[in-house]
Amino acid sequence: MAPTLRPTALEFECPLSYIRSIRQQGYHKYGIVKIVPPQGWRPPFAINKETFRFNTRVQSINELQRRHIIAAKSQAFSKKVCFSFPGSQIDGD
Repeated sequence: MAPTLRPTALEFECPLSYIRSIRQQGYHKYGIVKIVPPQGWRPPFAINKETFRFNTRVQSINELQRRHIIAAKSQAFSKKVCFSFPGSQIDGD
């Protein structure tokens, strides 16, 4: 079972340093440990809200309704292409 570590606020002031220090204490032999941060600890916000943007994708509702038809046509096409090649695994040669 993995050990659970509960660092103090002072020990966890720099989380990466704390993680490095537990290796020196021999916890690496467990392969995994659970670290419970001190009460009230909040990670710093790492994304710049002024410059961060994410791209959205437009997806038409009619595409969602027809996706099983499109998938079936795609599978039928794949089988037709495989059957047309001599020696293909699907046609049994």
